[in-house]
Amino acid sequence: MEQITSKDNKWIKEYAKLSTSKSYRDKQSLFVVESVKLIAEAFNNNQCFEMVFVTQTCFEKHSHELEKLFQSVKCYIIAEEISKKITGLNTPQGIYAICQKHDKQLTIDKVYCDGKYVMLVDLQDTGNVGTIIRTAEALGINGIIMTNKSCDIYNPKVIRGSMGSVFRMDFMITDEPNVFLTNLKNNNVKTYASVIDTTATSLEKVEFTSPSVLLIGNEGNGLTTEIQSLCEEKITINMAGNTESLNASMAACILMWEMTN
Repeated sequence: MEQITSKDNKWIKEYAKLSTSKSYRDKQSLFVVESVKLIAEAFNNNQCFEMVFVTQTCFEKHSHELEKLFQSVKCYIIAEEISKKITGLNTPQGIYAICQKHDKQLTIDKVYCDGKYVMLVDLQDTGNVGTIIRTAEALGINGIIMTNKSCDIYNPKVIRGSMGSVFRMDFMITDEPNVFLTNLKNNNVKTYASVIDTTATSLEKVEFTSPSVLLIGNEGNGLTTEIQSLCEEKITINMAGNTESLNASMAACILMWEMTN
């Protein structure tokens, strides 16, 4: 394998820029992955790799489990100080990859036909989005829909939070959520707006049909009145005690559990 010893190497700079800039990820149609587990998940799910950077220590420690990856992908040995510069973790394992954005694109025609989907409306917290994607896969949700004002699904923190589910889940991004919801209604897809509202239907009374889409709103502001008005039904989680609301990802997990049961 070739070695990279300089922090100013063009590929190291490329990795660093991709890890921090959504606009650059969009422009290049590339994203980055870090850690043995996530890179193995990406490889095993047929992710297309551009290149891998690995420290000598990591290469020797994990050469057996990543043997096929190292044989298939252009790999560079990097110095430990470079690893410390580009890592997004407190305790880096010393392996990094640049990948092409995958092609598991959900289409609106598929949503029209069948299945149960979750739509994230302007969610900003990467941890919430990653957790929701991971839980959605575990519960059998058919796909993820995101507004373009939500955080980037290829953000390294989202990828880590999803624990690799992002490589397997179908998803789509919509630039015009109002138009999208109108199209769903016109094609007999039932939409459920999750809200904090005592007049909304209590979750335990909801019968989720198929095809259907569950909307989860922004962490601070929830779903706008306009978005709510475009949904067929408003639903809420009734809570005991003095609790007024739940974390967005926690609420989404409860709602998805009921949706898929």
